[in-house]
Amino acid sequence: MITSMFQTNTFLITIVCHPIMCLAPDLFMKLVYSIFSPSPSDKVAREQKREPWFNYKLYAEDIEKQRKRRNNLDEDRQLQRFESKVRFDSDVDLQDIDDESRIEKKESKSKHKKDKKDKKEKKKDRKSKSKAPKQELG
Repeated sequence: MITSMFQTNTFLITIVCHPIMCLAPDLFMKLVYSIFSPSPSDKVAREQKREPWFNYKLYAEDIEKQRKRRNNLDEDRQLQRFESKVRFDSDVDLQDIDDESRIEKKESKSKHKKDKKDKKEKKKDRKSKSKAPKQELG
């Protein structure tokens, strides 16, 4: 049975054409990506084909600078988004926060005044006790 399969032309064509048909979309996409959005290694390979003495280290430094600049821009955008979100949240809750802080300040002031009064009263009590005539026990 196996020998009869190998003798048919359709089987032999399928063995040859099937792998090519399966790999064709991948190869096509790789070609498209290398032409329209090449990776840094593709760019270096292209330049080295044009100029065999191409210094890829300088090119790599430029690529690194571009990457850092892009990262900084991304960080700035994230920071701006965060600040706008915080600004929006703070605008919404600003009145509540102000009311709460006023109440807390009033409470802390009244507590502080009470503490001062208590200390003054204790000092007066001590002074009055020390000024009181001492009775001799006999």
